[in-house]
Amino acid sequence: MQASREEAKSDSEWNKDILSAIADRFCNAVLDFCSRDGPLRYRWVEYLPSGAALQTHHFWKELPRKIIDRLKNAEILYLHGTSELRKPENVRTLPPACLDDNGSPSSEIVQEDIVNTYRWNMAPKTPTP
Repeated sequence: MQASREEAKSDSEWNKDILSAIADRFCNAVLDFCSRDGPLRYRWVEYLPSGAALQTHHFWKELPRKIIDRLKNAEILYLHGTSELRKPENVRTLPPACLDDNGSPSSEIVQEDIVNTYRWNMAPKTPTP
């Protein structure tokens, strides 16, 4: 058993299981945060593993990928100004140029989303065989 993360053996089944358990616990916490009132339901993204600690050993580089793989199909991101959760693939991040002085989407962007949503909802549905 190693005493530091720099010495973690990547080929050890025990260590792989620990890494998977860390990813599982992080994802369970995210789902819990999203189900409650409080700042962590919006700010959990700040705690995604990143930075120098992950670059020191390839074993730890797998952790963000494992977390993302587990969360990519979960409704974990709130739409701006709503209590509606969506999957990451159904949310877009706006560049600073599209935000007003308060950090909210500009009225042009909001109007575009309303129009696009209306068009999508009004599009003819193709029958399924």
